[in-house]
Amino acid sequence: YGGEPILEIDKIVQLSNELRQICAVQNIKYFASINTNLYYFNNEMGQRLIDAGITALNTTLIPGKKLHDTYRTTSDNRPTFFVIYENIKKAVNFFDVTINMNITNCCTIEDVKMLLELLQKDCSEQFKVYFSRVENCGKGNSSIFMPKEVYRTFYMECLKVVQELGIKTSLTSNFYNKCIFCSAQHRYSFLVLGDGLLFKCTERFTSEDAVGYVDKCGFHLNQFFHRNVSDPFNDKKCKSCVLLPYCNGGCTSKRAIGKDYCPEEKDYLDDILRITVDQIVQNW
Repeated sequence: YGGEPILEIDKIVQLSNELRQICAVQNIKYFASINTNLYYFNNEMGQRLIDAGITALNTTLIPGKKLHDTYRTTSDNRPTFFVIYENIKKAVNFFDVTINMNITNCCTIEDVKMLLELLQKDCSEQFKVYFSRVENCGKGNSSIFMPKEVYRTFYMECLKVVQELGIKTSLTSNFYNKCIFCSAQHRYSFLVLGDGLLFKCTERFTSEDAVGYVDKCGFHLNQFFHRNVSDPFNDKKCKSCVLLPYCNGGCTSKRAIGKDYCPEEKDYLDDILRITVDQIVQNW
């Protein structure tokens, strides 16, 4: 987020190898994945990352080449869809690839279906997809942001297309995440910056949001770490809601700043449950 990791592949390989060694000594299972736009990816990079223990890869497309190339360009405004798509075809030979399909107000279900069919043809079944609504963070053209109430219906239509095509999907649902809505809900899960600062959320990492730092002597947690750990069973709103403990209290970051912290699927939980059960039966 905010940088392309494979531009620093030497550092990533070195770091992953060192972490694997530490985990081996401590008898800790090591798993590593990488988030990349894939623009600079090649087969040599794929082999180096695999050799370093990085086995999963996440990337992003916007359904519809024209739409993607409008909003996801290089720094000098070159289109990226074709390059990324071709590199996805390479990446599936190395990694468990997950493709995040960014949904904007300009997307159509026909765009989604066309892209999924193309991926299925070129990549067989060596990938899975999930869908995410592009949210308004105060920047960009507000007309591209799909309202939550519209996205609910659109998301359900996307999942139906996925099921019809038999494509694997990673539901943004707690049914698939052992009741962990976000990694920030793990008490000792951290985002670590290059300078050693620790954060709980990938969307809030200014110096004021740091919950501590790590150095050669270990972890040093401050008072903000303890403030970020909240118990939904002490929240009147949560205690009276049928979604608890399924949601595990929702978004701890939004809770901390006073925003609506409930997961979006609260409004269409029945639909998510039906699709989840259908997928379990299909894979039985």
